[in-house]
Amino acid sequence: MSEKPPSRYEAFTHSSALGSALDWNRWLKEIPFINFPSDWLVKMVPPFAGAIVRFRIRKKQTAEAQKLKKDLNIPVKEISVYLDGYDILRSYGEPYIEYLIKCIDYALEEP
Repeated sequence: MSEKPPSRYEAFTHSSALGSALDWNRWLKEIPFINFPSDWLVKMVPPFAGAIVRFRIRKKQTAEAQKLKKDLNIPVKEISVYLDGYDILRSYGEPYIEYLIKCIDYALEEP
């Protein structure tokens, strides 16, 4: 059973406090636009554990390929990508993106 969602006021108050704590206005200016390859599906997901932004990426597949994988119980390869703007999740001493875009294509390749 899921919990009751926060009221609009509670959601705004918590979001505003987190935005201030993590300086979201700064990141709004610093995060560049990203031109994703056309064969990627990108899902925006809520950040957690100190990430500024987070999303999941998988390759587009034909309906036939999707059905075959489902029939054979083969999981869809998916990559989690996040921006750790304050070195909370790793120890690099500077903002860090979990996967560089050039590496994502390699990680999503089919065997």
